[in-house]
Amino acid sequence: MMSRSLRVRPEYIPQVKSAVKRNGYPRQKDLAEELWISLSTLNNYLNGRAVDNLNFREISERLAQDWQEIAVFEDNIGDDTSVNGKVEQEVVMIDCLEADSFLYVERPPIEQSCYQELLRTGALIRIKAPTLMGKTLLISRVLSKVAQQGYQTVYLNLHLANWSLD
Repeated sequence: MMSRSLRVRPEYIPQVKSAVKRNGYPRQKDLAEELWISLSTLNNYLNGRAVDNLNFREISERLAQDWQEIAVFEDNIGDDTSVNGKVEQEVVMIDCLEADSFLYVERPPIEQSCYQELLRTGALIRIKAPTLMGKTLLISRVLSKVAQQGYQTVYLNLHLANWSLD
């Protein structure tokens, strides 16, 4: 199966590095903090190493870069297939959030189960899976479907939450 990680094409690395300062960020740390991502994630992006699809797109947008033009799938480094290239059959393009479309592996039983649970009063869903398995896209799809039914939704990303009580 194709990875959902992306990396910056080598020929665009100088361009994205210069975009940091050009877009008003004196330090990489400032950009990372504004995006609520780790400095190592930003560093990976800026040096052409694999980054999660959502983080890649968010960083690219903040740096005024066309993510589709500069992106390469991590698993396709050897054949240099771009995001716009053909994808494996079980991966489909969908509109997950309003104007954005993502590569997403549909999981109808899991999506339906999450959707049904969210319709219950006081619902709470815990999604646990390894990195880059589609947890964020799954919940985005489910929340979008719930919102279409007139419910108000809240998405909290606790990825960078501080666990200490200091």
